Amino acid sequence: MDDPRAVTAQLNAIRALSVEDRLRIADSLRTFAWQLKAAVIAQRHPELSEAEVRARVREAFAGDDA
Repeated sequence: MDDPRAVTAQLNAIRALSVEDRLRIADSLRTFAWQLKAAVIAQRHPELSEAEVRARVREAFAGDDA
């Protein structure tokens, strides 16, 4: 997003949100990220069980491999 007016408008919209709305959006984004990561792992490694996919997702988000 290169348009400074668009950035300002977006920041103002975020600032206008209640804390509850911000938390709801953050949780929704977290859930989406986990589901997307699980889908990518499952597609790349079809031999993994659902439990193994979930474990790899947890590992990926824990950041222990850094």
